[in-house]
Amino acid sequence: MLEDTQRDQMRDALKALQDPQISDDDKLALATTAVLTFLAALGVSGGANLAMILTDDPIIKQHKATLSFASAWIGDGILLPIINMLMVLALRRWGTPIGRRNTGAALGVGFAIMGIFQIVQATQSMTNYTMPAPWQWTWLGYYHMLYMGSQFSFMVFYFLALYQAWQAGQVTAAQKRHLALIAGMILLFAVLLQFDYA
Repeated sequence: MLEDTQRDQMRDALKALQDPQISDDDKLALATTAVLTFLAALGVSGGANLAMILTDDPIIKQHKATLSFASAWIGDGILLPIINMLMVLALRRWGTPIGRRNTGAALGVGFAIMGIFQIVQATQSMTNYTMPAPWQWTWLGYYHMLYMGSQFSFMVFYFLALYQAWQAGQVTAAQKRHLALIAGMILLFAVLLQFDYA
């Protein structure tokens, strides 16, 4: 059932990104977004995991590493790049100015959400090789905090821009469908996280 949901959401999202109205500049921006998101979300930690396997690092024998998590393979490797592409496409259509107020609010809320996740992870002893013991992080743990905070901040910025565009009557039917896809993929990511730590 979960696999069918994943397949349906990814098919719908990819179909949305094949819109003939998307310009070459948009395609370049979307491709760049996908590559950068994949590298930042899965490339760094997954690459470090592979290096640790090759060097027989003892930490991955004691704690779950990136490539042991479905949320990393599917969430970081597939869902987040698609989510970010859909958000970038909408932001380009709305012409949302960055602005100090939106940026400050997005960074504040995004990093606060990241902090909540770290607190929950530590207090629930949800350890892995980025947090091998509660309140103790490896360098990958600090990197993950930075990346997670940045990703949440971008999502918050998108939702702020969405609210402003909605108020101005700029949100199209297609963008509402994209919003539903984004929400569905975020929910799926949360389910995968729950599955990984069950």
